[in-house]
Amino acid sequence: MINVDAAKGFRRPHSVRRCPVCRYRPDDPYEHEDMQADLTVVWWIIAHGRIRRARYCYQCAPKTVFASIDCVHCGDGPLVVLKSPTQPAGAYALVRIGLTSSGWICTPAGEWVCAHCQTGR
Repeated sequence: MINVDAAKGFRRPHSVRRCPVCRYRPDDPYEHEDMQADLTVVWWIIAHGRIRRARYCYQCAPKTVFASIDCVHCGDGPLVVLKSPTQPAGAYALVRIGLTSSGWICTPAGEWVCAHCQTGR
């Protein structure tokens, strides 16, 4: 049985046919599903002292990941990439600022909890 109250606010996610970065378009429907999953991953690109958010398909995703930030509850979080010469301490400071400004909190044990898990949605 469908929960009508929950279904009222439901919207089907828009299906992307091409990668927004490299414009790759898979012909195989199974590969298209894989690309859709790849595009749900959020990448934080650190360059020139700033964080830029991006989404990539498998074809154009950065090959070197500086850090993977995972929520202690759901395991989700951004992958961090350094694009310009940045000292690791400076990059970690930017990541900390980016996480706190996005609503993440750091527990006393040093574990991160995303905004979504804090609200219990």
